[in-house]
Amino acid sequence: MSRLLGRWRQRMRLWALAYELPDATTRANAHNSLVDGALFGAAQGLTLPFLGPFAMVLGGSDVHVGLVTAAPALGGLLGQLPAVWLTERSPVRMPVVLSYALAHRLFFLFFAALPFLTGLPRAWLLVIGLGLATVPATVTNTAWTTLVAELFPGRVRAQVFADRNMWVALATLAGTAAAGPLLDAVPHPWNWWALFLLAFACFMGSYIFLARLREEVPPRSTVPRPAGGLRGYAQVLRNREFLAFLIPVAVFYAGMMLAVPMYPIIYVRKLHLANSWIGSFSLLSGVMSVLSYRYWGRVCVRRGNHFVFTLAAAVHITFPLGYALAGSPYILLFWSAVGGFFGAAFNLALFNLLLDACPGEGRPRYVGVYNLVINGTTLVFPMLGVAAYAAWDLYAAMGISTAGRLLGTAMLVFCARRPVPVLSGAGTRATAGAP
Repeated sequence: MSRLLGRWRQRMRLWALAYELPDATTRANAHNSLVDGALFGAAQGLTLPFLGPFAMVLGGSDVHVGLVTAAPALGGLLGQLPAVWLTERSPVRMPVVLSYALAHRLFFLFFAALPFLTGLPRAWLLVIGLGLATVPATVTNTAWTTLVAELFPGRVRAQVFADRNMWVALATLAGTAAAGPLLDAVPHPWNWWALFLLAFACFMGSYIFLARLREEVPPRSTVPRPAGGLRGYAQVLRNREFLAFLIPVAVFYAGMMLAVPMYPIIYVRKLHLANSWIGSFSLLSGVMSVLSYRYWGRVCVRRGNHFVFTLAAAVHITFPLGYALAGSPYILLFWSAVGGFFGAAFNLALFNLLLDACPGEGRPRYVGVYNLVINGTTLVFPMLGVAAYAAWDLYAAMGISTAGRLLGTAMLVFCARRPVPVLSGAGTRATAGAP
């Protein structure tokens, strides 16, 4: 019986990953990373699409809706320097990943209690909690990104993360599909309590599989000493290949973040949609992502990550005005489907481009600079979007978002040389080009 069970588990692992990996440790790490990501995605699917509406339920205004996005960005900025310092000085990444991942997950118990804290500024407590939770999450993300670049070499990484992202999207889809009906069926405030408690359970399941990742511990004498202080960051800023990747992505992200606070306003204030409708948009987007991740993984192998990312960015230009002009939730379903299909390409290619643009020595510092820039745009530009909405209207805010995306895409096309994929037996690695 145990032999049959072992064969079944092995077949399931091969089916989930869709291909064979070179050694037992890499296969086990890929499987554990896949399950970790799926459970983490389920927790995010339960919560992320509803944080804006949750802020409104807690008595928040349009400003609070913008801060739901901006506060985590501020937490990311505050946590980035400690994240780089901790990751660079730890030759073994897993203790850093695990300790701070646990700290991040515990905040969701606090969010579950917020609906019951009547008499307190609950919307502000949500904003503050989201900002504080992002500090340990930033440390975890920096250490984890450095870790997976070491666990999965470039020749197999595109395949591993195409499959991982597919299962993350599927689990996120399942979480969002459950969240909308749960919020509508269970009386307030118990619906929000149940939602965040269920998300916490998924997060802790993710943590169990995260802890099973196995990294190779380098001999102490082989651990490089990174350049310290400002000298280390100056070294990053002199890397033209990295800047050719970072600057266009930052400009594009600025355009994306301008529109983020507008989506809950469209859902709740313009179209007066129920939670089930809001959940259905993420549901459909997730279905399209699940169906397309492996396809985009193959395109990354054939055409390179830069081509895939630029194509996805060009399609994203159309989203702000498409959403703003929608007068029916059925039109938003169309945009959700397009967003899911090309969002899979965007996420997969962007992650691969980031790791390819970061040299092995000093990788945590490069990841840190990237996160600082992206979190900076995420902090500032949602509030600028709210300001544009207040000063003019929804269409003006979305028009500015469109202009930012267009500029970022143009910079991707004209300011970076298209990389040439390097083929190998197990996959490919595309390297970001120089300006």
